[in-house]
Amino acid sequence: MRNIAKCVAAGVFALAAAAGLFTWRASAQEQPTFRVAVDLVTTDVIVRDNRDQFVSDLKPSEIEVYEDGIKQDISSLVLSHGGRIFNQLAPPPPPVQEGIILPRNRPSNDTAGRIFLLFIDDLHLDFQSTPRTRELLKKMLRNLIHEGDMFGIVTTGTSSISEQLTYDRQILESLIDKVTGGALKPKEIIDANQGANGPTELRHRAHVAFSTAYDLMKNLEKVQNRRKAVIYVSSGYDFNPFEQSRLEETARRMHVETSELESDPFFRTQQSSQMLSEGDLIRELTELTRAANRANATIYTIDPRGLVAGPDMDAEVST
Repeated sequence: MRNIAKCVAAGVFALAAAAGLFTWRASAQEQPTFRVAVDLVTTDVIVRDNRDQFVSDLKPSEIEVYEDGIKQDISSLVLSHGGRIFNQLAPPPPPVQEGIILPRNRPSNDTAGRIFLLFIDDLHLDFQSTPRTRELLKKMLRNLIHEGDMFGIVTTGTSSISEQLTYDRQILESLIDKVTGGALKPKEIIDANQGANGPTELRHRAHVAFSTAYDLMKNLEKVQNRRKAVIYVSSGYDFNPFEQSRLEETARRMHVETSELESDPFFRTQQSSQMLSEGDLIRELTELTRAANRANATIYTIDPRGLVAGPDMDAEVST
């Protein structure tokens, strides 16, 4: 386990060596036939010096690969170090020209930077958390996302933001001010229609959020050889919230006492099914986690509210 940890932390060189096979078949009456076969073999190599330190500046001319005593040609040498990928056989940059300085065009196949996907679940962000969420995103832009990193931003609710992966930091700066929390208020959840599995609108919003995140993970599977991080900003999920307040509201609508409603067999059956909704939530999270593993992406969850003990004091919720 210790060796594996050192391997991940230090870096890895990926080698691709081409081994050629040359055959000749001929007869007295026929022209010679030449057949050539080339095998490309890729392997990971960890190079260390005499002090057991990883060598991050290895040159292609400083390494040789042999198979059965025969030297092989190295067709690709890629360095993975600190979450970034560098092609050691890439051509050198063009010389600097004097005169008017123009913006440098970034190649479409640049794979040196990282990928950050900002997933803003504004369907489950309180409106009062909007200023804190925007400040959090601005802090990420200053301290987390560096030059050469690709990033995108997607929201689930009324902010209606869906920006593809880009290098342009100005795009993210302009989109931050559009992020607005649109979660249901406690009063809206208590007064909403109740189904067999709890508040129907709440379940629908959670399904939209998880489906959007799952589709993003499927798209990230197509990106190879990049360090991928998903910043998941949400206030969390609860499929059976404010249970006592919802019970009192249901009893008020039915013009019965709360104790009488609790003793009703049909209501007890319905309440039991709502308590099982926690299993549905776990299943949704499990499927999303599996999709992230397949995409080789890491999820970092952030609640902009910080550490809170419950709803606001002005909310009409039974304590």
